[in-house]
Amino acid sequence: KLGNIDLDNIKTYKEYSKMIPFINAEEVINNPQSFCSNLPILFTRHSSSTTGKSKKVFLTEEDLTLWAKEGRLTLTPYFKKGMVVGFSKRKEKYYLSGLKEAIEYSGGKVLTFNPRVIKELLDCIKNADIILDYAEMIYYISEQIKNIKEINLNKKIKLSYTGNFLSEKDIQKIKDNFKNIGVFADVFSEYATTEIGPIGCSNDRNCNKFKIIYENICFIEVVDPNTNLPAEKGEIVITSLGRTGSVFIRYKIGDLGRISFEEGIPYFHFERRKKGIKVASVFFSPEYVFRTIRQILKCPVFCEIYLNQEEYLSQIVLKVFLEEFISENGKSALKEKLLKELEIEDDISATVKFNLISEKTVFTESQIRKGYKFSINRGELK
Repeated sequence: KLGNIDLDNIKTYKEYSKMIPFINAEEVINNPQSFCSNLPILFTRHSSSTTGKSKKVFLTEEDLTLWAKEGRLTLTPYFKKGMVVGFSKRKEKYYLSGLKEAIEYSGGKVLTFNPRVIKELLDCIKNADIILDYAEMIYYISEQIKNIKEINLNKKIKLSYTGNFLSEKDIQKIKDNFKNIGVFADVFSEYATTEIGPIGCSNDRNCNKFKIIYENICFIEVVDPNTNLPAEKGEIVITSLGRTGSVFIRYKIGDLGRISFEEGIPYFHFERRKKGIKVASVFFSPEYVFRTIRQILKCPVFCEIYLNQEEYLSQIVLKVFLEEFISENGKSALKEKLLKELEIEDDISATVKFNLISEKTVFTESQIRKGYKFSINRGELK
């Protein structure tokens, strides 16, 4: 209970940690109803797993009402009541979790499409006001339509992406590809959190500069990752301060940057990813790949992992060395389980190519000690 605490008086994290009671995530997950102001839980959604294992977020009807009122959907502040929103079809429960419910609750309509099927893609572009997806998928669908002839849709559309940055060259290429079918696209890159909605958005003129929005409902810090104290440059940390029916959550969004004020307005300047590599907007960890394979096969393995990223496409080649022969059926089953575990099964043949090779060998001492070898080659996407 916050009692008579005035949130306007909280200016620093020291004041926040002194005045706001802390609670751990396990208590919320094990007993969510205790933290929802005695309101019924309408549905449970999941965070994006950007900073680790996906977290459950419990939503009440009041939360959805707040979303509808303020336009605070998962990815974008550009949603308005009644908009038609398009995004690619997904099997995974984490991706855009709860977005469909929020859009429909606020009077909008959802269209999903298979990006590999041109007719479905064109139908979505024709009818949608905005398309939400990760950076590589937005680039991919623009490549799908760039050579289509004798179609002029004569309309405007908003393209809103998250995940990896697109360069100004990438954004211009996407716009040109959409113009080929008579569609004039505004491209927006954004950052958001499942728990508190969007925190910042950029414009085309500066792809790596993000204006803070909704600053009245979240506390945003840049902290030194070593001391965890406020600093001019460091990790970006978010604390939700205005979530009805939800506890206060403070966590890192996984990026490094600095904050500045231009004409009194706060801006983020993103420097680079904190750590890790993103494939189809999901963090890709070579160590996690190795450990997952070893857990699935339940035997000693050595892995050579190669990743090539160029424009919208990530190509993964995975060589698995074993002391015993693995059948083609066993290899197919391993690939299927691995893609599902890595959350990229929906992206195969669109923004991800994945090749699994197995080889029988006698392990060296170095292979047993290291477990895996990883190399990466990056192209346009950063």
